[in-house]
Amino acid sequence: MNPNEYITSDTHFCHQNIIRYSKRPFKDKYHMDEELIHRWNAKVPPDAVVYHLGDFGAHKKIERLLHILRRLNGKIRWFLGNHDRWLLDHPPRQ
Repeated sequence: MNPNEYITSDTHFCHQNIIRYSKRPFKDKYHMDEELIHRWNAKVPPDAVVYHLGDFGAHKKIERLLHILRRLNGKIRWFLGNHDRWLLDHPPRQ
């Protein structure tokens, strides 16, 4: 793998219940989203390629998810999970 390539999955942006299900250390989904964006951008340079292996975010929050995508470094290559059907109707511009 190229040093400028990254792999991730199951970020579950905008998904309140994932905090409880996965025992994530965040007070709510807004806190989680901001912290995940911060951690992502601290690690991933703007010119990187990121392979996201599914479940990017809760599909009922499309506008918020698109806003989050615009804030993330790198160009994302998608492998869709069950929470990613929204991407088929609202493909992000990168």
